[in-house]
Amino acid sequence: MNSNNLSLRIWIIILILITNSCYAPQEWEDLESDLEPVLNVYGLISLDPDVNSFVRIYRTTDLEELSAILVGIDSIWYSEEDDFWWIDSIYEPANIITDAVVTVWSGEDSTQFHYVPREYSWEFDKNNYQAAEGLFTPQANTSYHLSIVAPGFDTVTGYLTTPEIPVLIDSLIQDSVSRDQPYEIFWQTISETKGFISGSLIYEDQFVEENGFVDICGAWFERVVDLDDGHYTLPPEFCLSDTGFSSPIPYYLRLVSMDENYYEYFILGETGDYSNFLLDAETTIGRAVGIEGGYGLFGAIGSHAIELTFLP
Repeated sequence: MNSNNLSLRIWIIILILITNSCYAPQEWEDLESDLEPVLNVYGLISLDPDVNSFVRIYRTTDLEELSAILVGIDSIWYSEEDDFWWIDSIYEPANIITDAVVTVWSGEDSTQFHYVPREYSWEFDKNNYQAAEGLFTPQANTSYHLSIVAPGFDTVTGYLTTPEIPVLIDSLIQDSVSRDQPYEIFWQTISETKGFISGSLIYEDQFVEENGFVDICGAWFERVVDLDDGHYTLPPEFCLSDTGFSSPIPYYLRLVSMDENYYEYFILGETGDYSNFLLDAETTIGRAVGIEGGYGLFGAIGSHAIELTFLP
């Protein structure tokens, strides 16, 4: 959540408190919700080879329900020196839907998505519906439909058109990124398409073993760009303290193209109407983009990434 969205929520809460303070209730009242539950959906068609397409399905909850339940325990680390296992509890949202029939199709090509449970605490790409390996390979500039049929709920449908896959022009991009120098990034233009560009450190095993997961000033950035521009200049970042590192560090530069639904929900939605729709927590009511019959998003992305070097 960015600062603008957080500020908006804070001001809404303040406004509610001010409004309620004008009245003097004689006694406390129990809060109850009599809304019929509906489905909250996050469906992603991914043209990124490192990210599987998936559909996450939840239902709205009332005020008395638990937000998460314990489903297992995972032993994730062992200390030989102390003869000690680090145990991690595995939770899943209590409102998750696991018995839906999920279908994605384009033209006459139809693919069933099946629920994949999370078995280990670090499997953040599970607890959703995915196609069996090799059965679904989405294409750029293609229309896709979504159908979700879950017992006890209205049928949810979705529609989108995938974007083109962006291409960074690595021959025009310098091999190293310095925090105190402007950095030029070039890509092949895509008309009428929004993009998202980011940079981050690559934590290789040896670096983590020697230094841990350090926060180095100027090493991370995120920007929304127009892909028809074909170019972005990353301004230098001036840091008040020394990073403590002088050796080059592997760096990951990623450019993402977004379809209209994804851009509207995650970018325009940040400054749009207030929504308390949180797919990874308890959900109540929210927005619908690319979705009919429920709340949520049906969107698509494509991406291209290159590995560079960061100079602290």
